Amino acid sequence: MAWRGKILGFGQDAKTIKSNSVKCPDTGKYFAQAINYMAPADLSGGATLCPMAEEAGCKDACLNWSGNGRYNSVQQSRLNKALWFKADPESFMSALTNDISRFTHWCEKRDFVPVIRLNGTTDIRFENVRPLVFFGLNIFEMHPNTHFLDYTKLVNRTKRPLPKNYHLTWSYSEASNVYASKLHNVLKAGLNAAVVFSGGLPDTFKGYPCINGDNHDLRLPWIDGKGVIVGLSPKGHKWKQFDNGFIIHNEKGAAHA
Repeated sequence: MAWRGKILGFGQDAKTIKSNSVKCPDTGKYFAQAINYMAPADLSGGATLCPMAEEAGCKDACLNWSGNGRYNSVQQSRLNKALWFKADPESFMSALTNDISRFTHWCEKRDFVPVIRLNGTTDIRFENVRPLVFFGLNIFEMHPNTHFLDYTKLVNRTKRPLPKNYHLTWSYSEASNVYASKLHNVLKAGLNAAVVFSGGLPDTFKGYPCINGDNHDLRLPWIDGKGVIVGLSPKGHKWKQFDNGFIIHNEKGAAHA
């Protein structure tokens, strides 16, 4: 495909703007967050970019259509990036690392701490993407001093060693028994689990404390803590149409056993 353009977005949605108000505990500097949004699941055709979308029940309730995602031009941009990644991952990753370098340089000049989320609306194992142009390295090894974070619905990603500068939050769903049976193991391992609640956030979920994940998108262990539930409100205009277990219905303040 011929389209080429900027991959990372910064300051264009509520998530990145909210993150600007949070200070790094170590340095006292404010964070700046950039996110890559691409067409999720199988919207770009062929191989899915969200392998668990069907089983987790999140495909139709995806936040892809929330906020700026409701505009056709934004959807086209996300589709273009997904097609680019699939058709020519070498040039895509090369452009991505250039975007990251520009963003981190911008942050350094303004005294921000850069944080990057590569899977805004996808679930790609970027830790396994090692293009020839990177001489066998992945994107995290190419930028060892930059913090990266993501949500994932892939259970086995939480079991494997990840780059030290890549922080994953596991995304829970009750649409499949796979998730219910793994929740305690994930949390006991010191990872966090994101849960989408309608009707307000509970104080606890399955015996674990619940924090408000809508305040910002900085899913970093020294910000959120470890072994907690990250409570999120539903996003996207279609979520009220679905009751498949992906969204947990809650009465505000109630505890879930």
